Amino acid sequence: MKIQAFLFLFLTCSEILYASEGLGKGMGHIFTWSFFAFSSFLGLFFVLYGLFSKSEKLKKSKIVGAPTILGSNREYSLDEMRNREVFGRKEEELYLEYTEQMEKYRAFETIVLYFFQGENLVPAYIKRSGILITPTENIQIENEEQVIEKLLKKEGVFNRDHTSLFLPLADERKLYGALEFCFQNPDSGLKISSVWADTKEFAKNFLKLHSYNSSKKDTATEVYNSEYFWDTIQSKSKEKTDENLTLISFFDYTDISIVAYLLKSQLVDWFGDDFKIYRLSDSIFSFFLRENENRKFQSKVEEILSDLQRYENRIYMSVGSADKNIKYSSYQKWFQRAENALQASVLQGQNHYKQFSLK
Repeated sequence: MKIQAFLFLFLTCSEILYASEGLGKGMGHIFTWSFFAFSSFLGLFFVLYGLFSKSEKLKKSKIVGAPTILGSNREYSLDEMRNREVFGRKEEELYLEYTEQMEKYRAFETIVLYFFQGENLVPAYIKRSGILITPTENIQIENEEQVIEKLLKKEGVFNRDHTSLFLPLADERKLYGALEFCFQNPDSGLKISSVWADTKEFAKNFLKLHSYNSSKKDTATEVYNSEYFWDTIQSKSKEKTDENLTLISFFDYTDISIVAYLLKSQLVDWFGDDFKIYRLSDSIFSFFLRENENRKFQSKVEEILSDLQRYENRIYMSVGSADKNIKYSSYQKWFQRAENALQASVLQGQNHYKQFSLK
């Protein structure tokens, strides 16, 4: 590129010097200006050729555009998006395993997992009729002050009519939550001692897992953070499998937590509960796609924009991606190719998709 620019500059300057010598009147002027036009055209040709040859590594843009049909018929509550506790799949499995174990002692109508915020209990997960539910509103607790007083002492407690049993969730150092077991009818036969050991073991394991998962999460959006992304891309770059790295940058949004929630909802719907999304900066998210997933994503990417525009009507986005080069496993190069594609997409204008080609 530098050689082409130098050639353009050399040809243009030499023509000007040639003309300034007063070489030519009449036919000389015609020759001078013909030479000027030809040399300028030749220099411009080399510059444009350099730009074209550099950009041909990027496949033709896929324009996302402003969709005319909404990509989703789901209805979201703004409060749900802001307040919803996001759990990793492994935490969910641990919680289900524990509740199934507890139901061997007694058939419970509902089991609620709470976290402490200060001295207030905030519901995080409910199991009702075998189904897990994420609550969006606080649950009324009968005699809440007396219940919390007992829990703060790390003691279990029944409510007044024995329709609920509360057990503390704590490790050796701190109390962090509670479990409420609700019975359809008053129960006086269940003893706290019969479920205490299992609950204590669950509390210790759940806190370890929750703390580990939280350390990998971005606190503002509850997707995975950039530190975990760099660990992941390094390990993936060594695997001899075809994979694509996709970067999405969002613009003109008002609440990034809503943007992240909707993005994650769509991708999890398409690719399953184990699918991971990473937040690399304020507005840039990334994820890895296998070959079949990448084809599906490219065919459905407009639905992401459709969903977002229902809540963020000014939002637009740019998408860039790059396939992994199995023969050359540098994670830095892989990321750089995806980043170059994203930059090209941003320069192209609003709502564009570009994929970096290895060919």
